[in-house]
Amino acid sequence: MAIIIGTDQADLIFGTVESDSILGLKGEDTIDGSSGNNTINGNQGADLIIGREGDDFLYGGQGDDVIYGGGGNDTLFGNLDNDILFGESGNDLLLGEAGRDILYGGDGNDILQGGDDNDTLLGDNGDDSLFGETGDDVLFGNKGDDLLLGGLGDDTLYGGRDDDSLFGEDGNDLLFGDLGNDILNGNVGNDTLDGGEGEDTLYGGRGDDSLFGGAGSDWLFGGLGADTLTGGTGSDYFVLQLNAGVDFITDYNPQEDFLALEEGLEFGNLDFKNITNVGPDNSLTSSTAILVRDTQRIIAILAGVSASNFTGADFVDINGQPISIERPPVEDNTTETENFTANNNPFETGLADLFATPTEETLESSVNQNIRSGSDFLALDNTDSLTLI
Repeated sequence: MAIIIGTDQADLIFGTVESDSILGLKGEDTIDGSSGNNTINGNQGADLIIGREGDDFLYGGQGDDVIYGGGGNDTLFGNLDNDILFGESGNDLLLGEAGRDILYGGDGNDILQGGDDNDTLLGDNGDDSLFGETGDDVLFGNKGDDLLLGGLGDDTLYGGRDDDSLFGEDGNDLLFGDLGNDILNGNVGNDTLDGGEGEDTLYGGRGDDSLFGGAGSDWLFGGLGADTLTGGTGSDYFVLQLNAGVDFITDYNPQEDFLALEEGLEFGNLDFKNITNVGPDNSLTSSTAILVRDTQRIIAILAGVSASNFTGADFVDINGQPISIERPPVEDNTTETENFTANNNPFETGLADLFATPTEETLESSVNQNIRSGSDFLALDNTDSLTLI
């Protein structure tokens, strides 16, 4: 093992084939570690540090430094000032620390931590973990199943390709899932979440958030605050929550979308009321307010939908399964009408079952079918006679 110490000038230092310890001192130094597991400290000055092969520990020190990890599983410290760190190949750990830093993970499963100030983190290839920490940071996951956490400040997170998990944490954050089946969580603050392509799950968290599902079949949870939910294209699930804020749902389509009931909510304990909105140009638009019947508290407002259109077929449970609606038994010589609409919800059962216990009664069931699209079938059990209208 060699110990190499530079001067106060701008030095050009090369390591040996062994595992070296190199100290740059003052000046704008260029330090090449060569092979071996090296420990290099640029110290003062704007230094260029190259780790090369081996598992290296590289410290920028004071000054605006540029550090390359090279091959191996390296640990890079920007330390003070505005640094640029390249992990390159291997599973690397990059720490920007103080200053406005730029961190590139490169190949491998890397961990990037921005530290203080406004940093830019790019995971590149591999399943990377990016932590913005303090400041208004920009995080790019790129390829791989990445984990992105914005930390404090107003951060911008891009998942990139594959299946990523994005957490805005504190601040008013922007989260973009991009490609893949992503999980986006705004956490605290007034956040904007865009799932992009794929089957995404979006959680607004606390604050007045805007959620856009994008393309694909997405799940949208508004959370606390006055949130705006837009599913986009595909069959989307808008989750109604009991102990949350009022969600404004902009594009609910009963032909393909569903309203999911979180635990504590039941379809039989909901009311639906029409609302007429007057625009700035005195134009009128209609919406439906969904209320909890016991408290008359509004939990959601759906634009462009009439309250009379809602049936149990529009709702599913939190697992995406059709809800079960119980009906009381029908007495002898009783006429009862049951109206329901399937709305593209498969296996809707229990809504129009009629039972006659005595053996000589005639049970008639009148069915008026209005089939919107798809392949449909109607099954009635235990009927003595059936009349179709």
